[in-house]
Amino acid sequence: MRKVIVCLMVLMTLPSFAQKKDKDFNKLVKETNKLLDVLFSMSPLENCTLKEYGLSHTDERIRDYRGYPIATDTDVILQVNVMSFYRDRINENIQSILNYPSIIQYDLVGLLHHVQVAKSEDGRLYILKYYEDDGGSMAFFRTFIHYRSEHNGVVNHFPVYNIAESGDPNAPFEENGYDSIYTIKTTAGNKYLLFGVGQSCHTCVSNCFELVSYKDSNFVKEFNSFATSRAWNTTVTYDKKDTVIDVLFYSDDVNGGCICSDTFQDEKRRNHSCHYIYKFNGSTFELKKQEIEFLPPEKEEE
Repeated sequence: MRKVIVCLMVLMTLPSFAQKKDKDFNKLVKETNKLLDVLFSMSPLENCTLKEYGLSHTDERIRDYRGYPIATDTDVILQVNVMSFYRDRINENIQSILNYPSIIQYDLVGLLHHVQVAKSEDGRLYILKYYEDDGGSMAFFRTFIHYRSEHNGVVNHFPVYNIAESGDPNAPFEENGYDSIYTIKTTAGNKYLLFGVGQSCHTCVSNCFELVSYKDSNFVKEFNSFATSRAWNTTVTYDKKDTVIDVLFYSDDVNGGCICSDTFQDEKRRNHSCHYIYKFNGSTFELKKQEIEFLPPEKEEE
């Protein structure tokens, strides 16, 4: 009889324990969303007071923050300094969310304000990113990779660094993240085709497409390429049925012309379009077609 009573007591405490965990998770998400809302209400080129955000120049959390000295006789500073402080708090919270013990029960799409989420069709791979506005012409994104493996539980990659920072030319992910994920089924398991767009200046646009797979508890980069140009006229499309990537861009001073082509160096043949077609061969993508079309020369101004 005593054993039955003990078992019943244990069963009765399980729901309350689960509810407490859910409350802790919801509290963490709510706090993070509040921080995100405040961050995205700021402008990096405007001044603000620390008091507006519940901070003080005597607060060790903000004093000389990230190399930006704050005067001791005033609390007026550029908002970009406070934004850096908020971003660090947000990044810590997002990492805690992605490492939460029961995170696998939650869909990350729509969970966090101002955070763009790409989700694979098999529901295993999530790529989260949000815009880090520093007032410049380059567009930086903070990226988090979250994967729910079949046997090893949750695998997180953050922060995602660029090649120069990571020192690894084979690093599987780009720091500015991706906008869409396509799942490709193979005999070796699912592979993920990622597409993203980056901006290095007001008119410098880079389209990235990359194929990754998860092997032996690690992500492996199996294919990647870029199409960079000085305008938004680059098109990168994917035919899911035929597993074909179609890329079209135009020569300019940013890309130097078509890949494996020296035609850009010839001033008389400077303007041309670059067309590439990549086909999935069951393992990776291969370049199947490369076309260069020379355009009429631009008229010189009189």
